Amino acid sequence: MGASQSLIRNDSIYFVSKCIHQTISTFNNKKIVRIAETIVSETRMVIIQLIRKCELKSFEKIEKIGAYNVITLDTQIIADSILKALRFFISVSLYIGILTYFL
Repeated sequence: MGASQSLIRNDSIYFVSKCIHQTISTFNNKKIVRIAETIVSETRMVIIQLIRKCELKSFEKIEKIGAYNVITLDTQIIADSILKALRFFISVSLYIGILTYFL
């Protein structure tokens, strides 16, 4: 299970980072790329923490049926799904911001 979680996490981070790089690669500005990657990683951590906080209330019931690994995996899938939805917003926001700056 641990390998699956790591694989999902790495694939998601790679996917989002790749989308951001493709969106702003024409501007060749490393500082903007770093800012975008920081936004992505921080957003993911906040989402996971919020989901886990919500799960803590029912954690005792979940642990008794032995589904801890399933819940952890679900948490990461939910967080990664939200990030995939946010990637478009982040990419477009950066692109519009760059265009506004240069125009």
